[in-house]
Amino acid sequence: MYFTLDGIAQTKGLNIWNADLPGSMSLAVLFVANMGFWSTMAIDIPNLTRFLETEPSRRFARRNRNVFAAQLVALPLTQALIAGIGGVSMIATGNWNPIEVIQGDATGLSLLVLLLLVVLAQWSTNNSANLIPSALTFVNLAPRVINYRIGVALAGIVGTLSFPWLILNNLFVFLGYYGAFLSSIGGIMVADYYILRKRCLNVPALYDPEGQFRYAGGFNPAGLAAWVIAGGIAAWFVDYAVLIGCPLGLVLYLCFSRAAGLARYPQAEIIERFPDRFLATSVGKSWVHYGNGRFGRESLLESGGAPVLREDL
Repeated sequence: MYFTLDGIAQTKGLNIWNADLPGSMSLAVLFVANMGFWSTMAIDIPNLTRFLETEPSRRFARRNRNVFAAQLVALPLTQALIAGIGGVSMIATGNWNPIEVIQGDATGLSLLVLLLLVVLAQWSTNNSANLIPSALTFVNLAPRVINYRIGVALAGIVGTLSFPWLILNNLFVFLGYYGAFLSSIGGIMVADYYILRKRCLNVPALYDPEGQFRYAGGFNPAGLAAWVIAGGIAAWFVDYAVLIGCPLGLVLYLCFSRAAGLARYPQAEIIERFPDRFLATSVGKSWVHYGNGRFGRESLLESGGAPVLREDL
């Protein structure tokens, strides 16, 4: 793709590395828009990482090493290259979609490879960034009625009825506002799990409808306030929305929670200063639901072929 687009640019007397075209977007805006594009996957990443095999260890890096290569190397590098190709296409032809540009010139085997690439790219992207988050949202809405297959079907129906092809006429504007409000959620998630709770989560309370996570009628006022304010400010500076929304959401949530939220809605793991009784994989155990709202931890180790250490909480 790159060399084909570079050839097109050269026929027009353009150097894709230093071309200065009036009205074109800056490289920073291009990459911020692409970060906004992936914001659905970013805030839904727990639904993917929960299926990874982990090694019981108190060391964070050792326990999560299976995901680091994918999230910190493969995804950013691949997406940077894809965004770069889009930028090159814009400079060379005025069209940000390199598929459309190359499709007009490609023939034979090159056209076949290009179409195969398009199919595989849509398949992988739609599964990870679009279908999984939306389908699991429907599953969570009514898990006893909606399974994953039904969730995928519903996501496809709703996605089609939203006429996404019309968004392409204003794609980067859409990605800016979209990324503004979703990136602020990412900042709130990081603040809550990594900073406030220090990765120590009261898992049984998540399933208690009257427990600590009920907050105010099922809503966390600190989280909602941080989301609205951070998302609104990021949307105001839409060209750099993700770069503003994520850190601002993190800071505001910390401020609101420490100022009033934690005092009004106490969280057991924070009050008890993160005791081991709330840990699972870190200490070689796994959470188990025994029924009737009872939870416990069972050891991941085995003795004589049978699990050992069943512990109720």
